[in-house]
Amino acid sequence: MSDEPSNPLRPVLEEPPALEELPVLEEPALSLFLGITDAAILFVPDGRVFATNSAAEQLFGVSEGAVRGQLFDRIIPCPREYAGNVPRYVADFCEANSEPFSHPVVALCGTQTRLSLLVRRTSLMLGAVACSLLFFQDISELVESQRLLQQKVTNSAGLSAAKSRFLSHLAGNMPRPLAVLRGVLRQQLDGESNSPQLHQELALGWQALGELQKLHSEISDFSQLESNHFEFQLACFNARFVIDGLLEHFQEQANRYNLEFATLVAPSVPEFLIGDPDRLQQILRCLLAESFRSTTEGGVTIRAQCLAETDTHATIEFEISDTGQGLSDRVRKDYQALLENPRTSFADQLGELGVGIAIANELIGRMGGRLTLRSTENVGTTYAVSLKFEQGERLQNEVRQLTGRRALFVNDVLSDRAWMTDICKVERMQCEWVGTCEHAVKRLCQESATLTPFDFVVIDLHGLKTEGALLIEEIHSREELKSTAIVMLVDANEGITPVVASSMRVNVLLAKPVGKNLMLQALRAALVQRRQAQPMLVTQHLLNAGELRAQRSLLVDDNEVNQIIAKGALRRLGITADVTNNGEEAIDAVRDNQYDFILMDCEMPIMDGFEATRLIRAWEQKCGRHTTIIALTANSSDEIYRQCLQAGMDDFMQKPFRADQLQAILDRIARQRIEASQGIGG
Repeated sequence: MSDEPSNPLRPVLEEPPALEELPVLEEPALSLFLGITDAAILFVPDGRVFATNSAAEQLFGVSEGAVRGQLFDRIIPCPREYAGNVPRYVADFCEANSEPFSHPVVALCGTQTRLSLLVRRTSLMLGAVACSLLFFQDISELVESQRLLQQKVTNSAGLSAAKSRFLSHLAGNMPRPLAVLRGVLRQQLDGESNSPQLHQELALGWQALGELQKLHSEISDFSQLESNHFEFQLACFNARFVIDGLLEHFQEQANRYNLEFATLVAPSVPEFLIGDPDRLQQILRCLLAESFRSTTEGGVTIRAQCLAETDTHATIEFEISDTGQGLSDRVRKDYQALLENPRTSFADQLGELGVGIAIANELIGRMGGRLTLRSTENVGTTYAVSLKFEQGERLQNEVRQLTGRRALFVNDVLSDRAWMTDICKVERMQCEWVGTCEHAVKRLCQESATLTPFDFVVIDLHGLKTEGALLIEEIHSREELKSTAIVMLVDANEGITPVVASSMRVNVLLAKPVGKNLMLQALRAALVQRRQAQPMLVTQHLLNAGELRAQRSLLVDDNEVNQIIAKGALRRLGITADVTNNGEEAIDAVRDNQYDFILMDCEMPIMDGFEATRLIRAWEQKCGRHTTIIALTANSSDEIYRQCLQAGMDDFMQKPFRADQLQAILDRIARQRIEASQGIGG
């Protein structure tokens, strides 16, 4: 074997046939070849030219007689390992190069002419010999245009980077001199010996300082938005405090121009939200600045209301309304189109919308929200900001749920107890350990007579499933222990399946190993389940899938009184409800939202509940969904029940219904779905 290093580009040379041995191009192939509009050259396998058309002769400045039987590497240079075989070189080059305009095939025509070529290759049989037919296209002008464009892009990127560094420099260095200027002006304005003229001049300076501070704020905001390190923080905050801060910030400006400035926060806005309060205030500040800039009489109002709420999230709408000059209908439509077009660049928004609105819209988009605009010329403008936040109150409630709770752990392996003890300390829970079921019953009964009984018992007996089952049975048999939640930890080979655990009336069943977070979820779920009239089994699958989240429902009823009663029952169960008045509205709502269940009145105008359910089921079948639909009817006859099932409803209730009736139906449906998902047969 040769010691010469292998070269993947080195061709496998064949013994070439002599040109005179090849068949002559005859009609009609000859006419077709000569009639090709692109430059074309036919090569024999060893790279020698067999034939050229007139377009190739014109492109390269050669004649067929001069190049026939010759290698073409004098015109198209190729590495020496190709031994002058241009077709093979071109084939390898084009296969390895996915950007022909950035790295074209190069041809040298004479001493000064350099061509950039786009080359296509095909095979042509001359008798039994496979020849290469190459088509050449001169792309020199395109390549040069691309080079110039790339150079401009590079220069532009350099200028943009320099501008960004300059703005960042300004944003970082302006605060100190502004603060000094603010302090000096404030001190002079507070002086008692100022003449009226001096006081007026100082007031103008103070006003100019305010404008400088606004400019600095916009520069800082723009610089941060351009930065790749722009981040949002997550903190628990009160939206009312954010708006109060804006009131303090703009009240002086409102007073100076004799404008009203009011803030209105609806009671429906949750007290605590999880998000970035600084960015929220920044958004509202930008929009308020725009409103004050265009308002010379009347005033500006900021309102906040909750559009949608679950136990985990809330969508809040902030409206900023002014009585300014407003926008013409054409300008308003142009603005809204820019706001709603996701392909509109930040730079385009800056040019068309102005700095304040552009920065606000960019921040809102990054926070997953939406900015809409309503405006009437000579009446005023309203900016509406919709943002979805996680509820902070829910997190605090969860902590309060476990703080101070008492847990009895039944565990017969001492080495397992340390990690659970640490969890209890962190959550400020009280825990106690016992090693036998007999001792567990004794301690549970003793503490049940006190003011602080055990809230739950956690059973982990390492394979002693018989003792665990007896302990659970003993707990359920004693009236004083019926409020104790039961959490059971099992190994996969113990044979305690969900259906077995459900029959034992276990609240939470976990398969080991169990981590800290899952254990905490289990304890909280157990506390919830023990308060239910008909508790359902909570499994690891449910906890991991987040099925214990607050439910969202759709109430479909045309009667306002019935709506009020039903919403009250849902609210007592911690379930949020959207309301529609007929079947058509319900179909639109289901297509736009995902609900845990639907309460469907059977008799309504426009479209009744039966027809609406049939259409919803037909649509869900196409998209692979199934939403629980519970009929609401004043008639509880068997015929109505049959019609409900035929329409595709899951269950029905007689109006007016009670919260416990709805909870029983939801628990039963949830239990059926759990068993179905786990392959449990009835």
